[in-house]
Order: sequence, then C-alpha cells, then structure tokens
Amino acid sequence: MCILLWEPDQTIDPGCYNDGADYPGDGGFGHPTEGLGPLHVTGGDVLTVSGSAQCMTPLEYINEESVIGKNRLWWNPNTSDGRDE
Repeated sequence: MCILLWEPDQTIDPGCYNDGADYPGDGGFGHPTEGLGPLHVTGGDVLTVSGSAQCMTPLEYINEESVIGKNRLWWNPNTSDGRDE
C-alpha cells in the first residue's frame, strides 16, 4: 500500500505538480508545497504501488508524513528509516 503519487496542494504552489517524483513534504515535515492538496474538498487522491487509488484526508497525510521510520510515504528499502540515503 505504499504511496507512489498524490495530488499536491496547487493553491499554495501552482507549479508543484511538475512531475511524478516529488517528495512528501519536500525536505521535512510541514513543508506546504508538496503535501496532499484539497482538490476533492475533503482530501486528495493517492496512487499506490499496487495500482490502487484511494482518497486520503490532509490529516491522514500529515500523520503518515510525521511517522519516523518506513511508512506508506517513506519506504526506501535501502534505508532503515525509509528516507533517501
């Protein structure tokens, strides 16, 4: 269920959805330009590695982003915490 792609908040940064390789929070918890956007009023869509899509609320996204260690947003198999090396 690891998340590959999400709909970022284009109201904060209209250019944030420039490709499919952005980072959750772009460098740290709470960075507003690449987090989940409110495109669908209650949240945004996320695409998982399994190919499924689901709607996630901003609170669910922030909670997932703040977890230390591997989770649905940070899952690099080559690191202990899931983040970039």
